Amino acid sequence: MSQESIKIWRKWRDWRLEEEKIPMGFAGYKNYFDTIEKAMERVERNMKTLIKDLARDKDGDYKKEVLELQKIYKRNLIELKVKFADFKRKNTDD
Repeated sequence: MSQESIKIWRKWRDWRLEEEKIPMGFAGYKNYFDTIEKAMERVERNMKTLIKDLARDKDGDYKKEVLELQKIYKRNLIELKVKFADFKRKNTDD
């Protein structure tokens, strides 16, 4: 391929990649993404508080439950936040 063909191909590819991004502007989907991120933050905050309170409870022995909640938090919530942030980074024009 000639250098000119490569340049044209790269421009077209970049244009196509930009074209398929999810719009985040005034008429876009920014509110959906913001709502999901805020909800994940609330769930994370509540889950951390629950884990701390169960661990501090002197009346009951909740070690087993605390460990299970920590595993759920690590395996599911953190992974969801990372994957959602990665999705947003790759697929939006924000």
